[in-house]
Amino acid sequence: MAAPVAQRATIAWALHRTTIRRFVKRPKPLPAPVHTAFPTSSPSARLSPRTVKSRAPNHTWNVDLSIIPTGGGMWIPWLPQALGQRWPFCWWTAVVLDHFSRKVIAAGLFGKQPSALEVCAVLDGAIHKAGRAPKYTITDQGAQFQDDYRNWCSWHGVKPRYGAVGRYGSIAVIERFMRTLKQECFRRILVPYGRDAMARALTSFTTWYNEFRPHEGLHGATPDEICRGVQPAHVGPRFETRRKYPTRRRKLRARKGTRLELVIAHVDGKAHLPIVDLRAVA
Repeated sequence: MAAPVAQRATIAWALHRTTIRRFVKRPKPLPAPVHTAFPTSSPSARLSPRTVKSRAPNHTWNVDLSIIPTGGGMWIPWLPQALGQRWPFCWWTAVVLDHFSRKVIAAGLFGKQPSALEVCAVLDGAIHKAGRAPKYTITDQGAQFQDDYRNWCSWHGVKPRYGAVGRYGSIAVIERFMRTLKQECFRRILVPYGRDAMARALTSFTTWYNEFRPHEGLHGATPDEICRGVQPAHVGPRFETRRKYPTRRRKLRARKGTRLELVIAHVDGKAHLPIVDLRAVA
């Protein structure tokens, strides 16, 4: 019985040596495509069949809601379990963000969780500011983005798309903006209790974010520069403070060896919204 066993082992080794290269070179099957739609069991699955790629400004808008706690609200750990998420303990904001340029098109402020009609009113304001409606909108599956919202999309010729349930990154762009809004603005100031003061604070931040804050995802450009299609300021002519440094005929903003001064201004006089500029000393 030993011979057949050895023979089978030899055959197996021969097959391995002659086929291993072919197995290695064989192309691997492509993974299943990743969609941003709901699972097929969801009634909204038909509205989100594939991933949307934004190709120009105002092609795709992200829409989302978030809460901003006030000084006497949800910063204190026991309040959220005891009191509702509404003013005076927090503000609600609805933001419309252009996916291509990352520009804030419109933002709404509410004392309690807004309804679908109130969110649609914010979208109407965004259309007025942009001069056109987008081709797509991307949202989560919250209550504000159901029947009334879909009717609004149908009326304006907009195709609604939804982030995947439980899938990280499906609405990452607008979620990242909400994090920036809180970290770089409202966690550095006392959040106002008055609606007018809060609206001014939100407007000042969106102005700074759109026009003056370099965006890492845009390679240092600002959202307003990308939206208007102009050359970003950081890729234009530069200063050279070294007199003998070779510039290889690069265009400079001033002659070599120019002394510079750092000038810092602020949007609406708010210290947490700086405008940083370099200027040649006369």
